Amino acid sequence: VSHVDDRLSYLKQMELILEGERHEELEYYFKHALTQEAAYASILPQKCKTLHLKVADTIEKVFAEKLNAFYGMLAYHYSRAEHLDKAEAALIKAGEEALKTSASSEALHYYLEALRLYRQKSGATVDAAKVALLERNIALAFYNRGQYEEAVEYFDRALSFYWKKLRDPVRLSLWKVLSSFTQFMTGLWLPWFKFRRMPSEENLQTCDLFYKKLKALGIIDPKRYFMESLYFYGQISRFDLTRFDAGYGLLVGASSLFSFSGLSFRISNKILTFLAPKIQREDFKSYIIYDFAETLHHYLAGNWNSIGRFDEDLVNRNMDYGEVYFISLHLHWHALPLLHQGDIALTQWLVGQLDEIADIYENDFSQLLKLLLNTGLLMECRRLQEARDEIAAGIDFAQKTKSGLGMIHFLGCQAQLHLLLSDRAAAEEALEQAHAIRRELQPVPWQLSSFLRSRAELGLHGLQEALAGGGEGETLKQKMRAYQYCRALVRQTRKVAQYRTDAFRLMGLFFWLTKKPRRARHWWCKAIREGERLGARIQLSRTYFEAGRHLAEDGVQDSTLLGLEAEAYLDKAEGIFKELKLEWDLDRLQILRRHAQAERPAEPEQ
Repeated sequence: VSHVDDRLSYLKQMELILEGERHEELEYYFKHALTQEAAYASILPQKCKTLHLKVADTIEKVFAEKLNAFYGMLAYHYSRAEHLDKAEAALIKAGEEALKTSASSEALHYYLEALRLYRQKSGATVDAAKVALLERNIALAFYNRGQYEEAVEYFDRALSFYWKKLRDPVRLSLWKVLSSFTQFMTGLWLPWFKFRRMPSEENLQTCDLFYKKLKALGIIDPKRYFMESLYFYGQISRFDLTRFDAGYGLLVGASSLFSFSGLSFRISNKILTFLAPKIQREDFKSYIIYDFAETLHHYLAGNWNSIGRFDEDLVNRNMDYGEVYFISLHLHWHALPLLHQGDIALTQWLVGQLDEIADIYENDFSQLLKLLLNTGLLMECRRLQEARDEIAAGIDFAQKTKSGLGMIHFLGCQAQLHLLLSDRAAAEEALEQAHAIRRELQPVPWQLSSFLRSRAELGLHGLQEALAGGGEGETLKQKMRAYQYCRALVRQTRKVAQYRTDAFRLMGLFFWLTKKPRRARHWWCKAIREGERLGARIQLSRTYFEAGRHLAEDGVQDSTLLGLEAEAYLDKAEGIFKELKLEWDLDRLQILRRHAQAERPAEPEQ
């Protein structure tokens, strides 16, 4: 031992190796990778195999009582020693340990290598069950990292074995979907006919796997998510859900299926009502799913005053179990109404929480939600330079992670930014890119929100330019285009209340520009009433400003709206601008007032 110590000491003095600590044990490692490679290359291949095997055997003997910390190291040495069976076993155990500690990157590496090694040594005699198990674990590792496209690929492979009657999980027949939907609706309205069968252990594991796949599909492929969800909920309506871990949590996801897709708020509410007495807060895994589904339903339907506050304790309890998916959704969907109702500080804090989770868990989904929320926040507050940088980061991230649906949002925000900076051509280009992705992916209504609002604003910009200097043909073309875009936004807000106040305001502006003041007033009244009902203070303040400045124009016979003068609306807008520190809007208001003051005739001298 002293001989080894002397040599290690000499190598340290020569600065070829460094000393450290790992798993509470002394560790030596090469200072430079090239030094390690040169030393390794100097050993004969057969000698290398012998040394690797000796190291592996020593690890198993010395660290027998805490071997779980050394499975990755064991796998490496057994692999180098070409003991493939032991290497494969160690890789699988290393993957299991990594999943337990939410080290998804390590787990993914171990399981992918285990699958490669198993296929290499088994050839044509592979055991389908063992391959399915490894593919299942790879899917879970991708899922835990928020890499949902890759996760779904491996979920499908595993489910083709575990849920054999599916045969091809990617292509469900219309008959199967409709039959399952009928079963689900029967269970919802006549529950005593359903939710009775005792699930087997295989049922429990397979349903959990399928449910995780659905959560991933909801982010990357809305069409498949809808079709396969109808099938899934029909299937689980046969079982006694109390036998599942967070069983009622599985079913409550059906509410978000109907609300998020815009298919039916009535059915979504029916599911929430059916499950409300069955899910208690003590069952925190199910409760955070219920809270998400309820928040999503109320936000999209426009019942913002029914949304509960962000629940930090609920987040922390689920964090102990690494439930990153629903924690991230809880943060994001609670932040959205807070943002539009003007609680900027809490929204910024929630952005920070999402960023922290994304960093700790290396989770792409959490990072995507952070970018979606923060770009929306910066654009609503008109912090344009910060927004430009965050939108660029969002586009880069969406391209890297192949998130076309996220790209639609970022391009919509980018188009709005260009319009605020009076660059109509750049805005048009961004929206054309978003529209191309839209045709390919068929997003749900909420995912189109920023795109449709920016497109309506683009149409109105084009109309204003045509009215200022275009010919009659161009003006008619831009008028039809602006109306089409504004109308599409208004229709979308029946399913997504997020920009409903803005939609009504923009429709009012369209009619004002086209010399139809009565219809403009009608839409501005709707915008004000809806904005006040929702508490959408940022959009409401801009509606006050829009209505006030146009009603104050020269030649307007009646400058009142809902009993208030134009100047009163400008005062109301100013009050919110100051309170929420909307400096960009406040500057516009002050410029308007200075311009009006300059044009006002001077008072005659006494």
